[in-house]
Formats: sequence, structure tokens, C-alpha cells
Amino acid sequence: MKTAGPAAGPGEVTEYLAEQLGIADPSCLKEYGERDGTARTHAGDFQEAGGWCDFAEVRDELSVWLDARAWTTGDGPKSLFDEAAGWLRERRVLLPGASRLARLVGSVREVANNRLWDTLYGLLSIGQRAVLDSLLSVPPGARCGSPGPDEVGAGAGAGDRGLRDGGGGRVRDTAAAAGGAVPVRHRWQGVAAQAAR
Repeated sequence: MKTAGPAAGPGEVTEYLAEQLGIADPSCLKEYGERDGTARTHAGDFQEAGGWCDFAEVRDELSVWLDARAWTTGDGPKSLFDEAAGWLRERRVLLPGASRLARLVGSVREVANNRLWDTLYGLLSIGQRAVLDSLLSVPPGARCGSPGPDEVGAGAGAGDRGLRDGGGGRVRDTAAAAGGAVPVRHRWQGVAAQAAR
């Protein structure tokens, strides 16, 4: 999929830049990017001329930095993405595509979050773990969550709202679809996720 080239910008901007760059005919910009390797060639030119480095050269270092941020701050993906872009600019690194950086941020953040959950779970006593596990025990046919619109008038009092799984369906249906068990990394993570809502 081709991205919008420089000719897609406002005409006044194109003309101004052409004048600044000494380009006599700004209409030549519409040909920019027609050749597949143009962007890569120009990225290499920018690196040489400005002392910029390629993202691949600092990816591992950025991953370590992101992991430390995710572990110590609890920042969300948008904040971590913005901080990572700033980190790259400060170090004169050519920015990768947004989706590539977002994938890196997401994977590093997930690893840090799982490490946090494992650490917290490791601090619990056997009794505390049992209490957390018991909170996820759902009787067959029960529903969790708030009653649906069709359930409100059907005698659904505060005590018998029913238990509904995360997908809005019956827990036993979800379990049956998964071969009798719903795979969850740590059963207690569901409790924490529900409590955070």
C-alpha cells in the first residue's frame, strides 16, 4: 500500500518547500516514491548527512528502556509510545513506522505486566491464593456481571443478578466451547481486571 507522497500536501507548502530547496518545477514531486526503493535510499541519505542511525541499531536498547519504564511507572501504551518516540528523537534515530513502534511498546509492556503479576502472586500466601481462586469459581449455568436489559424486570434483585463471563455469555457455554475449561494465564488476573473496572 502506497502512502501519501509529498505532492499530497497543500500546494502553498509544496511551492514554498520547492523554492527553499531550489526546485524549479514543484510538479516533479508527484513522481516521488514511484520507485519502491526511494524512501529507503533517502533514509540512508539522511543517516549519512545528519548523523542519524537506523532503528534496528537501537531496538534492543529501546526495549530495555521501555521495560524499565513499564515496570516502574505503570504508564499506558499511548504514554509509552510517546516517550519511546521522544527517546528515539533525542538519540537521532530515524523513527520506524508507527505500527512497528506500537508493536514493540505493546510486547514490552505485556512482558513487564506479566512479570508484575507473577511477582505479586509470588508474595501471596497459600491461603490468599485460595481466596483469589475461589472468587473465580462460578456455579454451572450462573452468570456474572450486570443484568441484561431483558433480565432487569425478571426478578433480578441485587443478590441474583447472575454471573456472566467476559464475553457476555454463560460461563458454562464458554467453558464447553473451550473443551470444558477456559484457559487463563493466571486465574486471579481476571479478578484483578474486574476490580480495576
